[in-house]
Amino acid sequence: DHSSDQFISFTDSQLTELVQKGNADAFIEIVSRYMPLVHRLAADYQSAFIEKDDLCQEGMLGLLYAARSYDRSEERRVGKECRSR
Repeated sequence: DHSSDQFISFTDSQLTELVQKGNADAFIEIVSRYMPLVHRLAADYQSAFIEKDDLCQEGMLGLLYAARSYDRSEERRVGKECRSR
């Protein structure tokens, strides 16, 4: 398990700052926080043409994009940033 208790008390903003500096463990913490949301959204959008797993994979990419492009000055949560992608 790559997720570490060292990041539990970190805010999303602090984690994204670490991700932007290349910290993979910080991204794993973001994923652990937001995968339940990704799974719920994927379940809402799955169809006969799009599998839930594919949607979840796209959600992971959305999390990565949101973490890498997050701007602390906007004070948005990563989850909201991810939903807007």
